[in-house]
Amino acid sequence: MKFPSTFVDDRGKEGGSKSSARQIVEKERNHFCLRMYGKSGKKKAFLENGSMLLEKLIAACDRRPVSIRSFSYAELRSATNNCDPQIVLCAEGYCKWFKGSLEGRTISIKKYNRYLSSLEYVFNDIAISAKMRAHKDILKLIGCCLETQFPILVHESIASETLADRTHAFDNEVPRQQRESVHAIVFDQHVVPKSSNFFYCITIPEGEICVGVPYSGALGYLCPDYLHTSYVTEKTDVYSFGMLLLVLLTGRDAINLLHLATIDEEDTHYHVEEYMRNRQVNEILDAAIMTEAAGTGMEQLQAVLQLALVRWCGSKDEANYG
Repeated sequence: MKFPSTFVDDRGKEGGSKSSARQIVEKERNHFCLRMYGKSGKKKAFLENGSMLLEKLIAACDRRPVSIRSFSYAELRSATNNCDPQIVLCAEGYCKWFKGSLEGRTISIKKYNRYLSSLEYVFNDIAISAKMRAHKDILKLIGCCLETQFPILVHESIASETLADRTHAFDNEVPRQQRESVHAIVFDQHVVPKSSNFFYCITIPEGEICVGVPYSGALGYLCPDYLHTSYVTEKTDVYSFGMLLLVLLTGRDAINLLHLATIDEEDTHYHVEEYMRNRQVNEILDAAIMTEAAGTGMEQLQAVLQLALVRWCGSKDEANYG
């Protein structure tokens, strides 16, 4: 099998008619599916998945070519010793990561399960991962297999732990949805953290400032403005990033942090920020982090805590932590 297979959006010059562009896309879609699967046959799952994936790639990559490899199910089954449970790297609510070996290279294979409510999420994950694959902080997507009901993703090798596994806030009692945001950060084979799992990712069209979408995401990490309006903006991620920093720094899960606030949702930011500002650093931060940062690391921790509050609470004021 050749590497790479290229997904290309080439709908012609701007200004063409909508019907003409649609015909070109349809032709591209069929050609793409046949090229990926070859002349030996056209399995229903492959054709349907290939068609949906191409649409997602066209939308996500803005007509720029993205090169990812097409794997057969037989290849991935062989690479994982028929999905041997002994080589599961980690398991999340919607998927399992398997360690695999293919052509002398160690890879990680992500298999989604039937608990995922829609195939759209899988294609979203593939499209965004493909678009961002060259970014140094993103887990590199090598390719995918479209021959199964839920497409299978193939990434560079990862370690057997996610960030959630290394965070005190995420024990077995924490609900699965809260763990997903931190599970999305994995470690590569060099123990460098990488972002992954983009199935909930929402793209704001170029030229737009927001987009209305149904509620989705991890409990405790959803921006209150999004919950009140159903609109996602660039600031939605800023809030979630601030919450993630607070979870990592305090060793508390997101819901626990929110319980520090008043039950009046409109004042949540103010009361949590007030709670943080009225306490010494050693009362806020996780004891394990305090021990490691003893001495010269405290100044850096204070700076990160300030950043977390600025991002999460939207505060522009300088904090003064004991």
